Amino acid sequence: SSQFGSSLKMACLRCLASAGRPCTLLRRRTATEAIAPGQVARLAGSSRDVQDALLRAAAAGDAAGILGAMRSQAANLDAVAVATAVHRFAKVLRAQRRIHTPLCREGLLELREPLLRSVGDFGPRAIANVMWALATARCEDENLLAAMSSRAVEQMTAMRGKHLSNVAWSLATLRSAPDDPALQPLSAELARRAADGALTPQSMANVLWSYATLRVEEAQVFDVVGAAAAAAASSLNAQDMSNVLWAFAMHASFSPARAPLHAAVAASARLRAASLPPQDLASIAWAFAEAEFRRSALLQRLRSERPARSRTGKK
Repeated sequence: SSQFGSSLKMACLRCLASAGRPCTLLRRRTATEAIAPGQVARLAGSSRDVQDALLRAAAAGDAAGILGAMRSQAANLDAVAVATAVHRFAKVLRAQRRIHTPLCREGLLELREPLLRSVGDFGPRAIANVMWALATARCEDENLLAAMSSRAVEQMTAMRGKHLSNVAWSLATLRSAPDDPALQPLSAELARRAADGALTPQSMANVLWSYATLRVEEAQVFDVVGAAAAAAASSLNAQDMSNVLWAFAMHASFSPARAPLHAAVAASARLRAASLPPQDLASIAWAFAEAEFRRSALLQRLRSERPARSRTGKK
């Protein structure tokens, strides 16, 4: 009926927005039995109760309260609530500089089972937020991280640009191996989005910083994202400019985007120099100096190797 359809839409609105489909509880119920409008309202109410409790604890800066809200509402937890809990838990701890604390470690242990149980229901936004949270909390559970990374790969084509940059940042922060299964599909998707103009300036800077941190010589990322960053240089803030310059300083391979990017960032920095704080100017100047130092060191190494190569008959 139209009344039932309207109620179902209201019940799933939050889940669809964050997970991309109805939550586990509602999907299982609809697969096995008919749900009357009143039942849908009760399910929606319980989901709202969980979210409200989690958000109240987060607003109060109460990381322990977030875990308590999960315990008290265990029967009503769905994928959205689990993703919200771990995301807000990490945000609160980061804001309070309490990442390396017993509470953080205990919270990750408590969140492990709900995360693994819900991973198949995480949509693009939810899985990106979960990965960001686990990286922020410095999670070291390899099995948990592998499960989240696999789900991220499944959702990549549906992710927005900022979600993709969050995944890249998470992998870099967790110091993932260069052969991580998520990196190849992530690189391809990032290059495609950059070529389509679908990455924000901040996302570009985060992506380049992430790949440089990972020491991944991914040409398609540096070339395409670097070219897009050069075109958007006037929109990069001081931290973004410093990050992209540092990323290309770390990137040892040749990239056609390097020279245009340096020129565009230099022009943008000159135009805004009078309005930038001294600390930001110093960071940009350092990044340029680091890039030049590494370029000079590379040229010197190549020159020193040339006679040796000639003596051995190599060209």
